[in-house]
Amino acid sequence: MDWGGGYRKIVEQSIKSDLHNWSYTDSFSNLKQFNDHAFIPLEKICFEYFDIILIVITDINICQEIKKQLIIQKVLESKIIIFAEIYKRIFAQKVDKVLINSIQPTGIVLGLSHAVCGINTDYLSGYVNLACRSQDLFYNNAVLHYFRSYIKAENVRNVVLEMYDYNYFNYDVSLISHAVDFYYDKGGFNKESHNFNKNIHYNESFDAVKERYGFHPLDQATKEFVSSVFDIKKWVRKDYSGFDEIYTNTIKREESLPARKFVSGILRKRYEKTVIENKEIFYRFCREINKIFPNGRLWLILIPRFCTMEYALSPLLKEWKREFYDIIDQAENIHGFLDFKEHDICENPYMYNDVNHFNHVGALAFSSLLKEYLD
Repeated sequence: MDWGGGYRKIVEQSIKSDLHNWSYTDSFSNLKQFNDHAFIPLEKICFEYFDIILIVITDINICQEIKKQLIIQKVLESKIIIFAEIYKRIFAQKVDKVLINSIQPTGIVLGLSHAVCGINTDYLSGYVNLACRSQDLFYNNAVLHYFRSYIKAENVRNVVLEMYDYNYFNYDVSLISHAVDFYYDKGGFNKESHNFNKNIHYNESFDAVKERYGFHPLDQATKEFVSSVFDIKKWVRKDYSGFDEIYTNTIKREESLPARKFVSGILRKRYEKTVIENKEIFYRFCREINKIFPNGRLWLILIPRFCTMEYALSPLLKEWKREFYDIIDQAENIHGFLDFKEHDICENPYMYNDVNHFNHVGALAFSSLLKEYLD
């Protein structure tokens, strides 16, 4: 029995075929049937025979409120399951969603939100997009090593690392004020804490955060429930290769610039320890790439923001740019460095969802542009 909501289609598509006896309910509809299954009014739910109630709304806070209502209705708490908690624990890491379909890629994309929104692997045959919002150099490296243990490394021809902007070496996601968002909401790699235990914005350890937000593995009983009821491969579309940010918004040429971007910590202040550590991570990453992927080529790219943002940030990034290029020049095994920040594509407002990220059309155009170099 399930309580309708954001995960309903995933649940419907993945329930095993031999399980037929399930129904729907919610707090406002007056139906007898829904989607060829019985609909049971909430006020009668406690009188029906059932094994579980599955709450499939995406917002966990709302799910918790519904759970409280059901308990008031004298439903046993042990029978109430919040699907979002299971789904987010199994697929908390974006890389695990990509791995579920056992893809053997010829190309791998790493990076941050610019690559998440701007590189559509549906149009780059054989590629997977492992980029995550806010993903720094440490976690790009970590997710690559994690991913390579599940694939045929000799098949990989290209590794593309999107590097945000010229001040990328000044960035450590484990130390920022919203670090937990990266691990929990954005699909970030959560098997290593990096410098989180030094984060001044949190009063608890990484292990405590993992426990509170549900990063820990499912208990045995829940695993058995999931395997007996669902085909979890159907929780991810068959051709899923890591591109799932489909934006259709467009902007105006005079789009207002987000002021917070001009006062962000990594732009106005240099974090010397972070820069030193990131340089070491980066040089090691470059040195090891051919050991990990014997037939692979490493590409570094910078994806452009909308032109107004690029113009505004240019003077603030001048010194960072000089240092960035110096670091790149000293690295080994870089097949190509593609700086698109001044490319004409950044002049077209119809390509952008906001002043920082491509929309779906922009992603298609940029992916086609990138493909010309990678081929």
